[in-house]
Amino acid sequence: MLEELDVVRVKRAMPTAGIAIGAEGTIVHALTEPSTAYLVEFTDAEGRTLATEVFQPEDLEQVWSVRRGQHGQRQAA
Repeated sequence: MLEELDVVRVKRAMPTAGIAIGAEGTIVHALTEPSTAYLVEFTDAEGRTLATEVFQPEDLEQVWSVRRGQHGQRQAA
């Protein structure tokens, strides 16, 4: 399960926001009503916010878990 401060990778592009498939961002808020969704922030190398968008769980892949302090499903061997 995803939670706030997890790092995620986008599986669905949002061209109007400049977010491509594979872009990585940080969950800054987990929404539960009316259904589960996540507000994800995307930043540049200096930490400046480029975009914040809401995604459905199926549109995200966990890269790093704040709770486990480890990489998600695609952890390098």
